[in-house]
Amino acid sequence: NACKLKPKKYDFVIAGGGLAGCIVATRLSENPSFKVVLIEAGSDPPLISKVPMLSFLLMNSKYDWNYTTIPQSDAADRVFGMIRGKMLGGSGSLNTLNWFRGNKRDYDIWQNEGADGWDWNSLLPYFKKTETDLSTDANSASSGFGGPIPLTNPWK
Repeated sequence: NACKLKPKKYDFVIAGGGLAGCIVATRLSENPSFKVVLIEAGSDPPLISKVPMLSFLLMNSKYDWNYTTIPQSDAADRVFGMIRGKMLGGSGSLNTLNWFRGNKRDYDIWQNEGADGWDWNSLLPYFKKTETDLSTDANSASSGFGGPIPLTNPWK
């Protein structure tokens, strides 16, 4: 609750406790000389957000911003819900705990279009740095084993 913060000076104020905001705040706070505060409009995520495949129960609740699209002309003018998390963890807390990397080809296209360093092979070390693959058949060539996010494959 930002209202409970004692007035003081911060080197960095991170607005938004979604995935990106949490990562930025964490990385900045690794430097002990920085004063960092992370503010989030929503509340702490409820325990159900940590149960794989059940966080969908939080959609259209106080933990969701409950945005909708404008009428979509290519979809018979229907309006669709745009699920966006309103809690610490942001929309990542509403994604049913799924973890996917983008398609290799997409990253390589970015590189070919001029985004130097955004090809699959350049990004793979960073993908691996974020994860600890707990699967019994994890491949060290493509999986990380020392990152902060534990991964499993419940289908194997």
